[in-house]
Parts: sequence; C-alpha cells; structure tokens
Amino acid sequence: MKKLLILFVFICLAPNALSQIMFSNPIIPGFNPDPSITRVGDDYYLVTSSWEYSPSIPIYHSKDLVNWNIINYVATTKEQLNLNDYESYGGVWAPTIRYNNGIFYVTASLVKREPGLGAKEIKNVLFTTEDINGQWSLPIVLTDQVEAGIDPSLFFDDNGKSYLLLNRPPLSLSKTRSKIREIYIQEVDLKSKKLVGSQHILTRGFAAQSKYAEGPHIYQKDGYYYLLISEGGTGYNHAVTISRSREIFGPYIQNDANPLLTHRNLGKNYPIQNVGHADFIQTQNGEWWSVVLGIRLTDDGTHSIMGRETFLTPMVWEKNQWPVMSPMNGVVPEHFSAPNLPVHKIKPERVRDKFDQRKLALHWNFLRTPLQPFHSFDKGLKLNLLPTKITEQSTPAFVGRRITTSNFTALVKLEFSAQNHMEEAGLVIISSHFENYRFVVKGQQLQVIAHKNSDKLLASIKIDPAKSHYLNIKSDNERFSFNYSSDNQTWQSIVTDASSDVLGFRHTTGDYIAMYASANGKKSSNQATFKWFEYTP
Repeated sequence: MKKLLILFVFICLAPNALSQIMFSNPIIPGFNPDPSITRVGDDYYLVTSSWEYSPSIPIYHSKDLVNWNIINYVATTKEQLNLNDYESYGGVWAPTIRYNNGIFYVTASLVKREPGLGAKEIKNVLFTTEDINGQWSLPIVLTDQVEAGIDPSLFFDDNGKSYLLLNRPPLSLSKTRSKIREIYIQEVDLKSKKLVGSQHILTRGFAAQSKYAEGPHIYQKDGYYYLLISEGGTGYNHAVTISRSREIFGPYIQNDANPLLTHRNLGKNYPIQNVGHADFIQTQNGEWWSVVLGIRLTDDGTHSIMGRETFLTPMVWEKNQWPVMSPMNGVVPEHFSAPNLPVHKIKPERVRDKFDQRKLALHWNFLRTPLQPFHSFDKGLKLNLLPTKITEQSTPAFVGRRITTSNFTALVKLEFSAQNHMEEAGLVIISSHFENYRFVVKGQQLQVIAHKNSDKLLASIKIDPAKSHYLNIKSDNERFSFNYSSDNQTWQSIVTDASSDVLGFRHTTGDYIAMYASANGKKSSNQATFKWFEYTP
C-alpha cells in the first residue's frame, strides 16, 4: 500500500515523467572515440576513430540520435588502407564526416608512431562516396608531412568555398613545447582535391598556455563562424571550448564562459571522465545536440577496458548568444530525456554468433589489414594458423569485437587439435600487441598467458585435444576469470581474479575480445574451428 501511495504522489507531481522517453549514455559503448556526426534529411550518420583495426572507420546510423547500428566502414579493402606496418595506438585518428551536394566526405589522419607519443609519419586523407552504404573512394592525400598536424575537418561555407581545419605544433616553437598546438585553416579545391591558398592560424586555445588544442570544427550561425575545439589533452583535463568571428579567417573572439563542457572540475571519482572532442548537430525539428567522447571508469577509478566511448549531450543556442552544452547542470548526463524524434528501433545484435551467414557481422574486426584471407566458413568460423603472433606488430589470425562494458561474459566453442607444442588457438583480450591476455589450447595444454612486454604463464592444465573446448572469460568490474569445459556442463576454473593492470590504461583506445590462432613463427596447414561465439554484456 505504501508503494502505491508513493507512486500516486510521483505521478501527481510529475505528470510527464512516465511518458517522457529517456536514454542512457554512452549511446555507442566500447572503443568509439572522436565521434563526428552529420545529418541527411532524417538520417544521422556518425564515424569514430578505429586506430590499427580494420575494416577502418566504422559508420553508424540512427534516426533518433539514441539507437545506433553499424552499417558500413569507410575503408574496407587493402587497396584503400593497409595498416600492416602501423604500431599499436597508431593508425586511423579523428575522422570527420560531412555531407555536401549529394556527396559524403570523411577526412582522417593516418599516423605512424615512434616510441612514446610522437609521430614519425602523418597523412591527412579524404574519402568520398555518393552511397554511404556502398564502396568509398581510395584515400586522397591532402597533406603528407608530420608538421601539417592531425584532426582534419572539412567545412563547407555558405558562399560555396570549402576549407580544411587541422591542428599542429606551432612552427615557431621548439619541439620541447610541442604540447602547445594551434588550429589553422586552408582552402580546399574540391575538384582537384587539393589544398590551395594560404594557411591562416585561428587559435591556440582559450586557456593561457593551453595544451593540445585539437578536434576543430566550424559551424555557421546568425552571421558568425563558430570555431569549436577541445583542449587540455584527451585525458583527465579534456575540455570543449568555442570562439567566433564574423570572418572565416578571424580574428576569433573567445567565449568568456569557456569551457563549454568539461568534467575535470568534478574530481577523479566522477563516473564519466575525459570528456571532449565534440561535434554539433541540429535535428530536423530544430533541436541542437552534441556528441562527445568520454570514459566510464571502474569502481577503483583507475581503469577502463572500454576506452573512450561516444556520449550524447543536450545543448541550446541562447538567442543571439553562445551555445550552452548540457544546460542547467553542465555535465554529460548518465540519463536524460531523449531528443524529440520518433523512436528508431534497431535489430539487436545476436548474443550467439553461429557464423552461419557466410560473412562476418559488421561488429567483427581484424587486427591491422589481412593481405590474404585467413578465415573461412564451414559449420563455424575457421581460422588458419598463421606464423604471426598477437604479441608482434603484425596481422595475426584474429577476429575480434569491441568490449562494451566492464562486466561481460565471452563464451566460445572451439574445435582444435594442435599438430605440435607450438600451435595455439583460443580467446584473447587485447589492448595492444605488448599488453594482452591469451586463453588458448596450446599443444595438449590449456594455458592462460598474461603478456605485458613478455609472456607470463599464469596457469596450465592438461586436456584431451580430441574433445571440444569451451572457453569462458568473465569480467567482473574488470577482474577476469578464465574457465574451461569439454562438454559445456561441467566447468573448471583455471584462473580467477586476474587484473586488468596487464592491459595497462590507455585513455586513447579500448580493448577487444577476440578469437585467435597462431603457429607461433612456423608455417602450418592446420585450422581452428570456432563453432560459435557468445558475448553477453
């Protein structure tokens, strides 16, 4: 009776509360950083960074800004993009998607890294298509010098001209001050697909001695050019700031209310951190929203196997004034009223993938770019045992998917008989080629191996290679347990409470759970058959 009374009072005090549709952040969970968004009619398209994974640059589609599904990739062939010599944490950075006069454009940075955080090669490239669900063009190189910077963003002016925005270290400063970045702009000739004219420096950020001014986008509104950037670095101090000018080349006047959005003032125990790298979108109903990246930390506040994810934030433009992100409270909401758009229901992803469609579902990725096929379909997914290893900077026999929550269960039925003590197949959790877990049938053993720069054998048991192998990995707030069965009925715990410290904590990328097979440096004609794979967030 007491519960009914409380419900009655709630309804009386908030008559719209039960009818209002809510959404939860992140809208695209798992490793999906640097979101960029565009609208065509009542269709919304969003791209994110994909780093060293292929196919590259996932394209998500929605009609309500809340429910998204992956529909394609920008780069799907080795001719478009070959990532084989790209380091972990290198690859495809910060794409921007735009639509103009019937053509979709995606710009992105291709970055090869040197030890540490430096870059030894940067190409800023442009892909185009008239059919977002079809094949995209080969990449057109707009810049190929490290000094040109990263984070390319196209802007189409109302006067018909087109421009490219980038961020780079100021040419006038020494490399010891490379954390200082400047945003600059240059005209693009869309017919020749080349940069033309002079470069114009627009800003180094809002804060005095601001670090890492990045992620630039320009929007036209009410006679102004609004320049949206992020600054403070893509970690804990990430922030979104804005400036504006009557002229495209400036001068740009900073918003006195900057930063528009940041969580750095909320303390390191706040559940969503590292908020920034925003992009604005206006709905067909006139509402404004922003997509931003952020990180959900685990309870101890130190890790995130999901890495940077895509969040949705409400915003408004005050009359003849500046935009306000997340009005009234100034934070990226964990839950909020959904946009005023018809609900777009999407087909849920299958928990168990039986690999019976003769092709991989779009959420599966390879590690770097396979130059030759190593997988096939025959009553499951077959992986050839390549010589390459997951612990090398290479393209192994690897089919993986993003981890989307800190609590999950992955279960696979594997049929595999090693021909020698070197061959292995099973499941992996990977952050990089030097930070990963392997849960594999190796020879006549089942092994759990932690790799942080070198292999460390955590457990090994003898098994019957003639039987089926059921491998189960559970994550409980990023503490991993590894379990084994030969019949999917009786289970044996192999390792419990393994730490995600092995995977490190890169706030740039997130981790994958994957099927994997290797002959560990030898040639082999052997195959591993994964009958099915289950992933349960």
